[in-house]
Amino acid sequence: MRFTIFLLCVTLLVGCKTNNKKGPLTVEEASKIPINIKEKPFKINGNIDGLKEGTAVLKLRQFEGGYKTIDSVNLSNGAFSLRGNIKIPEMYALIFSDGKEDQGKMQFFVDPGEMTINTTFDNIKDGTITGSKTNGKFKAFQKYLSQWDDQVNALYKKSSDAEKNKDKAKVKLYDAQLDSLSDVKQAFVKKHVKAHLNEPLTPYIALRYLSNTLPLPELTEISDQLAPQLGPSRYTRSLKQFVEVRIRTSVGQPAVDFTLNDPEGNPLSLSSTKGKVVLLDFWASWCGPCREENPNVVKAYNKFKEKGFTVYGVSFDKNKEKWIKAIEKDGLTWPHVSDLKGWDSAAGKLYGVRSIPHSVLLDQNGKIVAKNLRGPELEEKLAEVFKSI
Repeated sequence: MRFTIFLLCVTLLVGCKTNNKKGPLTVEEASKIPINIKEKPFKINGNIDGLKEGTAVLKLRQFEGGYKTIDSVNLSNGAFSLRGNIKIPEMYALIFSDGKEDQGKMQFFVDPGEMTINTTFDNIKDGTITGSKTNGKFKAFQKYLSQWDDQVNALYKKSSDAEKNKDKAKVKLYDAQLDSLSDVKQAFVKKHVKAHLNEPLTPYIALRYLSNTLPLPELTEISDQLAPQLGPSRYTRSLKQFVEVRIRTSVGQPAVDFTLNDPEGNPLSLSSTKGKVVLLDFWASWCGPCREENPNVVKAYNKFKEKGFTVYGVSFDKNKEKWIKAIEKDGLTWPHVSDLKGWDSAAGKLYGVRSIPHSVLLDQNGKIVAKNLRGPELEEKLAEVFKSI
């Protein structure tokens, strides 16, 4: 209702000022009017108990990884005050240092105005924050989601244990329960997002919780329906860009080519594998689920490599030594590349990868035929692809 009222107000105001068209603008026309939001100041006062000297550094958290420093001050008997300017609420990180190394980090949403933070050296990330309505709403949202997260974590452990014990019946049971819980959780998040299309927190929630799993038409609909005043938000822009990436990398589309270096430092392009059926596999040595899935990929590779199947591994590692060691330990004998930038991987951004393991299956013509196949699903799809060749 508030979204409708806002658009009506915009329509009336612009309709009164335009001379090029008689009568008010349509909702679609009004939604395309750029919203000019001026920056407003914010101030963060706080205290960290147990760390009398050192620094407090405020950084803007980049959604695609990395941070941009906004302000930095020395602690005065544990107290600090930080300032900046903001157009629309965004997530920031507050990092404390004792002068030698970082001692902890808090992440929270900042609103225009004045905020207060109180935390302790022993438990920095769980400090209290007042003065930000957006952060309060986000904490309440996260707390509500935790009821499913706790159940998901417990079931995931049971499934992993059953897989180690080779109890296929229990693995199937736990995986079905995991899928059911994930569906319920996603349905709640989707309902929440659609009910709050005019709130600054919404594009962030959609980007973080729905962008990877929601069907593309539904995600596109949410992106298109966000209130115009959310246009300046980095999260709104990122969501719209991510929708474009998903369209470009959806099943049926030709694979987007790229080139990264292999472990020896030689450039190796994805297109060098053309003519083969290829699994574009995004993973990392530090990723537990990736390492657990690797034996399934090895099995599929050994079964179909003589027919023209290969894997093109893209690592999200930063440490070259650990990357190479994981390749050797897991017996991954196919081509590997990485720019060693972690989540800033150029190839990862190109394919909209927000969680790993993430895989894209290409046919012999370089066309995307499936995504994120796991375990026996990969072998089944490969058998289908090779049967059609």
